[in-house]
Amino acid sequence: MASVTIGVLLLLAIAPASWAGNFFDVSDGGNVGIGTASAGALLDVARPNTTSNTELFDIRANGFTQTISSGLTNARFNLFNQYTLSAASAQTVTNGTTLHIAGPPTASGSGPATITTGSALRIAGGTVANTTNAYALYVDAPTGATNNYAAVFSTGRVGIGTTAPDFQLDARQSANTPAGQFRVDGTGIQTALQLANRNTSGGAAGEGPELTFVGGAGSGAGPNIASIYAAWNGSATTDGYLTLNTRRGGSITEAVRIASSGNVGIGTTSPNAPLQVVGSGTGFDVLIGRETTTADTELRISRSAVNNGDMTIEANRYAQGPGNLIFQPSGGSIGIGTTSPAYLLDVAGSAHASSFPTSSDIRLKKNVVQLTSVLPKLEKIKGVAFDWNSTYQAMGRATGHREVGLIAQEVEVVFPELVTTWGEQGYRAIDYGRLAGVLVEAIKEQQAEIRELQKEIAALKHGQ
Repeated sequence: MASVTIGVLLLLAIAPASWAGNFFDVSDGGNVGIGTASAGALLDVARPNTTSNTELFDIRANGFTQTISSGLTNARFNLFNQYTLSAASAQTVTNGTTLHIAGPPTASGSGPATITTGSALRIAGGTVANTTNAYALYVDAPTGATNNYAAVFSTGRVGIGTTAPDFQLDARQSANTPAGQFRVDGTGIQTALQLANRNTSGGAAGEGPELTFVGGAGSGAGPNIASIYAAWNGSATTDGYLTLNTRRGGSITEAVRIASSGNVGIGTTSPNAPLQVVGSGTGFDVLIGRETTTADTELRISRSAVNNGDMTIEANRYAQGPGNLIFQPSGGSIGIGTTSPAYLLDVAGSAHASSFPTSSDIRLKKNVVQLTSVLPKLEKIKGVAFDWNSTYQAMGRATGHREVGLIAQEVEVVFPELVTTWGEQGYRAIDYGRLAGVLVEAIKEQQAEIRELQKEIAALKHGQ
């Protein structure tokens, strides 16, 4: 039954089966509907043609409790069920929306109306007990469309952990906990995180996306302290590069560049090698180890303050004293002034040292045989003065001045132990240092001959 007062319609308790009409219909400009008889506006709720899940528009009072005696499949508050649009011929629906929220309220009129916080949709957190996973908002992407999106924010800013976002997406964390504020994860091979710059200039030189790191400043945002920047070399059809930038002197300055070629530059914007380090002023350009008074061995590469000055490679040990600089080519050779070293250490040009000691301990030798008949062999070798020819000069090994020495092929005939070969052409080389052993025995043999001659001279004198 119903009771009506002027301008007011009251619905009193009616048994579910006692009204089988239009399910409540108020018209003539009021348009309420529910079940409809074509109310058309203000509140127009229609039950879909289905025999299950018929909750079309449920509004429950705060604190409502539903008692269940067995398992419940869907415990939910439904505003709409998914609907289907059909037509006899091909038609286009511009905006098909299940739930449309027009926007937050607005204040108007001549009175002092002010809206402190306006929300088109607000979901309160609340406290949930005896629940494994609780979501304030859970969104599933639809399927079956050309493009399926779980959520799209077309304009405005999105704040997570803040009610006043300063950026398009502003995620903040008030507590200093180990948990991160933003995470991108997945098991596929597609791009996990993409930063894009769609400047209308079409990708001019120097344009591209940037990832900026901002330091804390108490209550507000601090200054930029570092950034990662990617940009085009030229137009959008050419190559790009990546820079690592740090704060220095109050501004962000490029520190490292990875060129489109893959070369890495430190201190230079145009690296010409896989790794190019360019220092400014004096000091160490490369330091491997720790520069402290108690650190272990370190390797330092530096240059002098003078333009075109000296380059220094230094091994240093602060706590343990002088350090050793060791080159260990693992079966190869070390070349100085040459790109094709033929010996373990091959110097193409002149070298100077205070001494070149050579191992000669008897404890390190075997099959020791004293040289004999040296003088006749030396007579087959001639000492010569010469200039290096164009072939040797082209190798970059010539000293540029007149030399004195021996002919390797002549030495090889009588003392093959003193001659080695190098290069693809098998050029000969003489170990002049070990020639000393030959000369010692030659002097001894010559001295023996002199003594014999002295005896003969003495005998001749006495025989007179």
